Amino acid sequence: MTRRLLLTYLVITAFVLLVLVVPLGLVVARNERDRLSTRLELDATVLATFVEETLEHGGTDGLDAIADGYSRRTGARVVVVDATGTAVADAGPTGDEDSDVGSDFATRPEVQIALGGSRAGGRRYSNTLGQSLQYAAVPVASGGTVYGAVRLTHPAGEVDSRVNGNWVRLGLLSAVVLATTAAVGALLARSFTRPLRQLESVAERLADGDLGTRAGIASGPHEIRHLAAALDVMAARIEDLLVQQSQFTANVSHDLRTPLTALQLRLENLQDSIGGGGRDEVEAALSETARLSRLVDRLLAFARTQHEPSHRVTGDIAAVARERTATWTFLADERGVVLRCEAPDALRATTVPDAPEQILDNLIANALEAAPEGSEVVVLVERDDEWVEMHVLDAGPGMTAAERSVAFERLWRGRGSSDGGGTGLGLAIVNQLARSGGGEAGLDEAPGGGLDAWVRFAPA
Repeated sequence: MTRRLLLTYLVITAFVLLVLVVPLGLVVARNERDRLSTRLELDATVLATFVEETLEHGGTDGLDAIADGYSRRTGARVVVVDATGTAVADAGPTGDEDSDVGSDFATRPEVQIALGGSRAGGRRYSNTLGQSLQYAAVPVASGGTVYGAVRLTHPAGEVDSRVNGNWVRLGLLSAVVLATTAAVGALLARSFTRPLRQLESVAERLADGDLGTRAGIASGPHEIRHLAAALDVMAARIEDLLVQQSQFTANVSHDLRTPLTALQLRLENLQDSIGGGGRDEVEAALSETARLSRLVDRLLAFARTQHEPSHRVTGDIAAVARERTATWTFLADERGVVLRCEAPDALRATTVPDAPEQILDNLIANALEAAPEGSEVVVLVERDDEWVEMHVLDAGPGMTAAERSVAFERLWRGRGSSDGGGTGLGLAIVNQLARSGGGEAGLDEAPGGGLDAWVRFAPA
């Protein structure tokens, strides 16, 4: 955002400079050239006044001195012609004409105009001198009779140099203005974006579960300070709500576990004293009580994964996989299932505390529940270019694509689970733990059939 604001300032400044500087430079250039043209025409008029009496009487005495004196003072070339266009005085640097007195200038357009009684002025390029010349030609006349003409030519390079120098000065001034705008604009942009970056950092920490963080922005624009205050109030309210919910969860845990335990003990005591068909009913009640206890445990575990702060740690996923595989091997042997682990010596990843253990316990339990006797369950840990991946593959009945798309929803139970002990929360807990650590979870069809339950973590 800082770059965008700075670019905006520079674009606006450049546009203003373009609108102001270019017309100013053009006006100055035109004024410089008009000033030279006006001066040449005025000087030619004055010289015409000086030579008018001499030409009127057909003489040439003193004309060279007048022309030479003016040329020495100004650096311009002076040509005086009589009524026929023949040069009677010529002083100053030569152009692409002969400089000798007596040369015919009658074919020169500006001389023709002047001999016709009008004034002429303009600019042309001299091939001989290799530069542009500014010229002015005026008639020498008295009483309506034209006796000759005076033409002045002056090198335009001096004016062009001043014009070019002016463009350079305007360019440097524009560069200084742009540099100043960039420096001031950067300071202003940072003063706007610094509080926004602080808010962004606070929002990211809140999203990561650090609900104790606060913005506390006391400087910057009023709107940003107001937004920061609103964000702090929201964070405080959310933190308070989660504390209350955590306390409620703890109370519910105690209140539910105690009567369930008491009920289970009473049913177990009744089981020995009741015979016949009643024993079967008691056993069914015990089974339902155990399932309800597991459901309560999973609900409380799921609530903790949602509301506990999700600060992140790094750990060796490969070591966790080997350790949990060894723990579950005894149960796998009892069910006639081979449980093995394929993992490198060490592979570190970023997770929330204890997440890999809980995730593997849920996935391995599900895989052993689904795997037929004599099959194999594989715990696989590997790394690709972006993720550290943990897979649990079984050879069970698997899931359809439709089932896999909803399997991570809380309380969802798959085929054949209506009579089992499943709570429908195991995969939801897996998904929540993976996301809390910045990873993701998913289900795919395993090679050769069965299910591939995987979790990805960011590498450490």
